Amino acid sequence: MEDRISWYCGNYFEVFNSSTTPPLFNLVISNPPYLTKKEMGDLPTHIHDYEPCEALDGGEDGLDSYRKILNDLELHLARPSMLLLEAGAGQQSMLETLCRSSGIFKSITWHHDLAGHARVLEAEK
Repeated sequence: MEDRISWYCGNYFEVFNSSTTPPLFNLVISNPPYLTKKEMGDLPTHIHDYEPCEALDGGEDGLDSYRKILNDLELHLARPSMLLLEAGAGQQSMLETLCRSSGIFKSITWHHDLAGHARVLEAEK
């Protein structure tokens, strides 16, 4: 498998900024930080003291990481391709609006968790 896998360490697509030929992906999956500033301030101690802030803090509205992903995504999507993003509670409408306004996707659907909450956005190019 070593000749078919390349490992990169970086922040979303920024790791490819120095590449002369950006890689293309058929599948992009992310569980980005999606907690709002308010939610970060209300975290229970057992989470706040043991989880890195970078893994949880999604900015003022919880969508900063999604914006970063969508900003460079089109440069790295092959045809056909699919994007899967985990979303926080109550973010369905805002995240779907962000994805639709990007103009990248031909379809967007949602997958729900066992409690019936919209949890994973699936977008196809």
